[in-house]
Order: sequence, then C-alpha cells, then structure tokens
Amino acid sequence: MAAQLENGYTLIAHELLESLYKTRINGSQANIIMFIFRFTYGFHRKSHELGNAFIAEGMGIRKDQVKRELNKLIDMKIVKVFEESTHVKARVIGINTNTAEWDSNKKSTQGAKKTPGDEIEPTVGANQSPPPGGYLPPQDIYSFKDNLKDITTDENNDFEKVNKEYGRIHQCMGLKPSDWPTVTELLSKGVQADLIINVMEEKHAKKVEDGGKVHSFSFYTNAIKEKHKGKGAKSSRMSIFDELERELG
Repeated sequence: MAAQLENGYTLIAHELLESLYKTRINGSQANIIMFIFRFTYGFHRKSHELGNAFIAEGMGIRKDQVKRELNKLIDMKIVKVFEESTHVKARVIGINTNTAEWDSNKKSTQGAKKTPGDEIEPTVGANQSPPPGGYLPPQDIYSFKDNLKDITTDENNDFEKVNKEYGRIHQCMGLKPSDWPTVTELLSKGVQADLIINVMEEKHAKKVEDGGKVHSFSFYTNAIKEKHKGKGAKSSRMSIFDELERELG
C-alpha cells in the first residue's frame, strides 16, 4: 500500500532538515533523530518520554547502541533533555531547535557521555507512545521553530489513557507496539477508553485469580467488542422507548 498524506504526516521546519543534512552524524544517529521526529512532531508536540528500550524496540536495534548514539546526540546538543528520568518514567527528550548550538565536532572527539539519570530505566508507567496520528488542517499549520505547543487529538489522548492504564494493571511499560493497531482501531470505531480499561481490569483480575498471566492486549479484544456491542444495543433500545414515550405523551 502506497504511503498517503491523509494517513498522517510529520511537519518539520526546513531549517532543521537543512541543518541535519549539513551535520556530520552516522546512520544510527540519523535514524534515532527520525524516530524522535516521528514521536514528537508526528504528534504535534516538541518533546515526549522516550526510553532507550522503547527506541531500541521501535528501531529494531540493541538498547546499548541506542544509549551510546543517543548520548552522543545529547552531547552534540542536537537532542535536548527536557526532563530527567525517574524510577517510574523515562526521560523527556526532543530535538534542540536552536541549531546554532549544535556541535557535530564532538562526535569524533568524545565518547558516549553519561547524562544524569540515564542509567535509570523506569519500571512502571506509560513509556510508549501512540501509533500514527491524524491530520492537521492547513489553517492549524504553525512553526515548530519558536513556541511549539503541545496539541493532541481526543483519540490520541484516549490511546495514552489506555496505554497508561495497561501499564498500571500489568506492571509494565505499557502496550506493546504490536498491540497499537488493535487499540487504535477500537478507539476509531467509537469504543470508549473507560470501557476498554474496565474490561482489562476485570479480565486481568480473573486471569490472575486463576493463576494465569496476560501476555498481550489481544487477550481482551473479544470481550471489549462484546461489551461495546451490548452497550450499543442497549442504547438503541432506549432510543426506541424514548421515541414511543414522546409519541404517546
């Protein structure tokens, strides 16, 4: 299937692109930057929680390689740390839009500089980010160069909510990337985030009580669809009764 703009796109200031292709970075560093672009500007925000493990899984490379190359990018001031990591959340990073501060010469003279808190990997919480976002209307196009504002759609907010609660319920980092399309499809079809969370809590508690373990979000899919269908049928019946009552009244 051919890539289409209507399926989502990422707005990147020309100045950033021009500075990047003039900067001496290796392939792994360039890919990490593209990954950061996707999960920040791709969701109309300037920074986000991005742990080394999450980046490594998304890119299909080793975590130690991400750690090494990402720290070089931070040392070169191409990537900016907005918030340090804690025991429950990854550090918040983004691209440094002040390209005059970039120093690519450091890559050949310094190794992977350790950033405070970098060694701490979060144990719980929503570290992962939602799947491809929606369309930004032309009238809402704005510059990422100066005061970029965090803007998320309701669907993305619902995804973040489900993702965070999945991490809480299962004591993990959040949804697996392989589960993102399923959750996104459910939300796009009108399934409420609260309904999804309620089903997860109920079925997970029952599974644990029976001595089992939930390995992926797909364990809940059928139950969520059934509950959503039942809720829709109930609403439909209520609508008919309301209409009859109005006619008879």
